[in-house]
Amino acid sequence: MALVIPKGGRKRKPIGTLDDLIAFLGSNKTLVAKRRRDLISACNSTARLVGRPPSDIPANIAALRDLFAKLHPVQCRISKKRLANIRADLAAALELAGIIPADSRDTTPLPAWTEFLDHATAKHHAWLLSRFARFCSQRQIEPANVDDAVVREFRTWLDVRVLTNDPKKIVKDTATAFNAIIKRAGLDISLLTTALSERHLARRLDTYPASLGEDIERYLKRLREPDLFSGEGPRRPLRPTSLRNIEAHIRQTLDAAVATGYSPEHFKGLADLVEIGVIKAAINHMVERRDGKTPSGLGNILATLLAIARHYVKAPAETIEGLETATKKLGKRGDTREARLSAKNERRLEQFDIARNRDLLIDLPHKLMARANKRPGGRQSAMDAMIAAAIAVLLACPLRMATLSALNLIEDMTIIEECRTREYLVHIAAEKVKNRQEIAAIIAGPQATVLTRYIKHHRKFLSQTPGDWLFPAVSGGPRIPDHFGSLIKDKIFRETGLVVHPHLIRHFAARTLLEANPGDYETPRKLLGHASQKMVTTVYAPLASRAAFQRYSEILNGKKGSKNKAGRNDEPRK
Repeated sequence: MALVIPKGGRKRKPIGTLDDLIAFLGSNKTLVAKRRRDLISACNSTARLVGRPPSDIPANIAALRDLFAKLHPVQCRISKKRLANIRADLAAALELAGIIPADSRDTTPLPAWTEFLDHATAKHHAWLLSRFARFCSQRQIEPANVDDAVVREFRTWLDVRVLTNDPKKIVKDTATAFNAIIKRAGLDISLLTTALSERHLARRLDTYPASLGEDIERYLKRLREPDLFSGEGPRRPLRPTSLRNIEAHIRQTLDAAVATGYSPEHFKGLADLVEIGVIKAAINHMVERRDGKTPSGLGNILATLLAIARHYVKAPAETIEGLETATKKLGKRGDTREARLSAKNERRLEQFDIARNRDLLIDLPHKLMARANKRPGGRQSAMDAMIAAAIAVLLACPLRMATLSALNLIEDMTIIEECRTREYLVHIAAEKVKNRQEIAAIIAGPQATVLTRYIKHHRKFLSQTPGDWLFPAVSGGPRIPDHFGSLIKDKIFRETGLVVHPHLIRHFAARTLLEANPGDYETPRKLLGHASQKMVTTVYAPLASRAAFQRYSEILNGKKGSKNKAGRNDEPRK
């Protein structure tokens, strides 16, 4: 809360809210009338955009930064430039009131910083470091003297000044650029650890005895190539993603056990890992490392350890019973016995309570394709066209991301052309699908038009060796699902302000069908390719329930004598 003291020496009312800031601006005699109107307008516009009165919004940098992070020009129905101007004017008003500390922006960088930035081989590295160079120059800190303590001080400095971007991200990008210049130029300057990920990284398997790595590989091979004539092991080969997850679970447990005091040399094979004492110590450490919170993936880790103990090393009954008990207790505590939409996905689906947001998503492929068609042949146009085609396919045929990224034009699709109309039959074999359910679908209408334009005019610019992949990577082969999914999610947000990852479009499809036909779970089951209707009923029952209430409300509001939207009573006059 800023306490403004004018030249006369009298204390004015502390500025705690935007309402107080507006009052301060209105009484400030140093501002010309037009500038005063602009700054006050920025305060009022901010309040309007967040849907709260100025008196309810704190004049606090951190709070305002969080509010602006949730605003998107498309969702606010204003231009990107207008939103940027509002933020800039609000920052100016806060600085005038002393809430943002005054800062000299014309500081000349120290010669050492000028020389350091000249080593930047990527222009964006020099740009990212410009503010940090000014910060250090003001404090006479040369690049050779920069350490993590300086970066932490820079973070504190940003926290009370930056309204537009996340200071945490600025610091991470700054440290990354600083390290990149040092590495590429071979400078004798210490690297910053601030650029490293905050996620805990488990130690590598080569830090344990070689026999453990060999045993892990034997176990993974058993899952990758199951013996058809054996009564043990999986019924079918596990997918690469599942195998990577299992190896990660083993590494996480090993790392946690070593952190509790076990020597890496103790683990000569998987049998040494699935001892009940080792498992208890490792799990307790995982919980303590998260300040007493149960790790979200703990259930999967326990399931992996139980499978190893039961089917591979033939652990003692005591170990198996202990793992079974822990798994059951964790399931009851987390209520994971029934599949359902996560709370986060339920909230994200609420975006589509607004009809305009549904239209924004459905129309986005056509918007992106129209933009790509204006400049065909360029890399950015090809990327826009690819994402347009991917969203069009997801809307017409809601596939899982791994299936979408691996679509093959020859094996998985058949083109049907009649006159000037083109449709696509999608037929994906069961072994290519996560739940081993064959997919037979059709892409027609506007979505097929987008896909056709992409295949004919833009796909060839994505890779010199596209092969038969619908979405080829630059180096050849199909797109990597996780990276491709991030591209789609980021593009949807930038263009619409909607937070939609590709898998959410599956939930969007189910919701759309259940809104039209509450209680009809068979149609969503077929559309999404689920094996049983029970799965669909369990996951999407809340959506059907909301749709039923909506229909009931429409019946009530449509009854004779109810008020219409204009507030008039439809009962005839007597």
